[in-house]
Amino acid sequence: MLSETELQNVFAWKPYRKEWPLESLNDQTILSHFGALIKEMVNNPVFECTQTQAGDITNYLEFLCYPPGIEESSTDQSGILVCISLCAPIAVYCESLFKKDKKSFAYAFPEPASINTIKHPKLKVIEKELKTILGKFQVNLIPKEYANQVLPESLANNLDSLNFGNRNLHAIFQWKE
Repeated sequence: MLSETELQNVFAWKPYRKEWPLESLNDQTILSHFGALIKEMVNNPVFECTQTQAGDITNYLEFLCYPPGIEESSTDQSGILVCISLCAPIAVYCESLFKKDKKSFAYAFPEPASINTIKHPKLKVIEKELKTILGKFQVNLIPKEYANQVLPESLANNLDSLNFGNRNLHAIFQWKE
């Protein structure tokens, strides 16, 4: 997956390699590189999608994708949470329960052991479409085994993210206040 140096770069919110086109994470560079992908996610005919992170307080884009026609409700509903790194062409997705009402969304960041696995039958068609989109934009899925590796102590001790944990997944996808 990522080399040790590439992981350290992503951990520091820098391009994983010199040739990565996003030298700085700002609205203009994010939209110039990911605009078409974002548009395809939020305007997809197969699923409804809410972009929940745009790279302003994260080093990744995040989308919650769910079957069309979901009603606003206080009950748990099934969807797929997708995280796409802004620092490298890598992503993860996971099945997620969420609540959606007029004022808010509630969902949880994925556990490394749960990524890239969808069990709910109604979400399988969404998973297939997500894989097509990620492939079209040359974004690779992070293997579960790699995401679940414990961070080197030097990185784990310096991780300051609201996505709590000490795994590679937490170093790659960070959220700060």
